[in-house]
Amino acid sequence: MKRGMVAFLALALLAVGACASAANFRIYRVNSDMQLDQVPAFNEDEPGCHNMLLRLTIYRVAQIGYQYCTIYSEKDCKAGSEIQVSWKQKENPVTQFTQGDRWFLVSERRRGRTMGSWYCKARE
Repeated sequence: MKRGMVAFLALALLAVGACASAANFRIYRVNSDMQLDQVPAFNEDEPGCHNMLLRLTIYRVAQIGYQYCTIYSEKDCKAGSEIQVSWKQKENPVTQFTQGDRWFLVSERRRGRTMGSWYCKARE
């Protein structure tokens, strides 16, 4: 194999490894037709506590690459304001949710709950 091809393959493998280890947190709300709209979130690839810029009614959350995440109704990840989520709207609700893209906010209202902040813990 030529030296250039080996270098290219090595760089490609490094890029794939970097993408595979990246963490990400996503937030979704629903419109009047119950269609998902992704809400832009800042610092979604950084662990720790992050405030929402606006308090919005959130329907679903997703995370990949973190040990767990928790969402809060209040800003600054205020203890006691944790919002429960349920996997695929079927299982027992939790406040610390693991990797996945079908975590729905537990709410009496059909369209979700108001979210103020979120916290994600980096993998150890």
